[in-house]
Amino acid sequence: MAGFSDHIDFARTFAASLPSLNRIEARSEEFWNVLEVNAPTVIEEMVDPAYVESKLASLDTAGKQIICFWTGFPPLYRNQDIVSLARHISANRGSVGFQTIMLICDFLYRRRPDAIETISHYILPEEQFNSVFSTDIESNSKRFCYTILAFTQEPHLLRTLMLFESAERAGYTRYHLIPRPPDINDADRIDELMKLAEERIEQGVDLRTLDVGRINGVLEKFERRHGQKESLCFDIFIERTAGVAIIFILRPLRGTFIREVDGIIFAEEAELIVLRVYEGMRIVDEHSAKGIGIQIATEIATEFLGIENLQFIKSSETIKLPDLQNLIQNLMNESDDRLKFREIYLETAPIEGSPKLVIRSEEDLTIVGALKFLKARGVDLLLDLRDVKNVKIGFIVDTGKELKSYSFKIFLIHLGQNLFFLPYSTANIAIRIRENFEAYLKENYNVQIFPGKG
Repeated sequence: MAGFSDHIDFARTFAASLPSLNRIEARSEEFWNVLEVNAPTVIEEMVDPAYVESKLASLDTAGKQIICFWTGFPPLYRNQDIVSLARHISANRGSVGFQTIMLICDFLYRRRPDAIETISHYILPEEQFNSVFSTDIESNSKRFCYTILAFTQEPHLLRTLMLFESAERAGYTRYHLIPRPPDINDADRIDELMKLAEERIEQGVDLRTLDVGRINGVLEKFERRHGQKESLCFDIFIERTAGVAIIFILRPLRGTFIREVDGIIFAEEAELIVLRVYEGMRIVDEHSAKGIGIQIATEIATEFLGIENLQFIKSSETIKLPDLQNLIQNLMNESDDRLKFREIYLETAPIEGSPKLVIRSEEDLTIVGALKFLKARGVDLLLDLRDVKNVKIGFIVDTGKELKSYSFKIFLIHLGQNLFFLPYSTANIAIRIRENFEAYLKENYNVQIFPGKG
């Protein structure tokens, strides 16, 4: 943890860039309910300094220092000062600005800093984002900064932060766009349309042309054919280089409807659909509870490419058995400092009765010793990789402050003829870490993995 004197200059500068607390407008109870924050309870409990102190505990030092400067309290220099800061906030509990700080702290409870950082890269002006990203303050304090900047820019952006964090927690499946043979009997016309579809796919969509209104038009047509529901595209965020677009869609479940009160408020039963679009819409990472998101992505591609015989298929890049064996062997030899062998799950273990078998390690250890122990006694769990359902690999990342390990569950799906494809679970892992891991395996082992389910 950083010392109390660290980050004071950053906190002072950051707080000075924020609007004065007396200019913060009160938001409705319903606004906070949508964000899963019980505003009346938080405000009522602010009377107790111990409660306020418990909320401040979710922030690292830099975040607490920012609150000091923003609320006109002296910077912290010792642990006892945190108690005084809590009393200061409690004494000003009638202020909308002070209440908002506590409500945002409650909103951030258990929300992953890396997910908040990822979506903030799209939401915030580049200069604002970089002013936080480039600092060495702690991740929880960065999360607080991004959220405050989003709120003061447009309060409803907190909904986007919440929904994106939820989608990141659940994970994605990757799809590729390909031509679909049209359902006609004219062979020449089929060839013509297939060639045209290939050309349009290669040409791609200029992601900067994606438009909420136009996508809502696509959704309206889609629902007339598929469900008579009331789907809504409520936002699109496009990366500054226009290389990636993120499309957020809400689609009601079980006959509930989207209502509009003081901005867009979503019914509790609404399903979140997130489409992360790459390479001119040739690749889509899709998240939806019911899997309908990829049907919607196909309709969007049809609209923007201007041709109907298109379809998205799950990614299935194959790898050869020798490449997979080389990766596994390097894990066993522990010859790559960035990769750690954390877990193996066998559908049929090579022991009597061919049972299912799972061997896993503690987070900071590996299963290499256990596998070697068994092999020395005639039980080679890696003898036939077709028996392996999935493995878990730790990926070591240098954050600049420390070495941090991220665990990836990779499914080994055998396609025959010594070919496999390797989807992996994306749950709870930041996009930039996933992309780095994909690139690392591809560049160093010729092993292509992709988001998906086993």
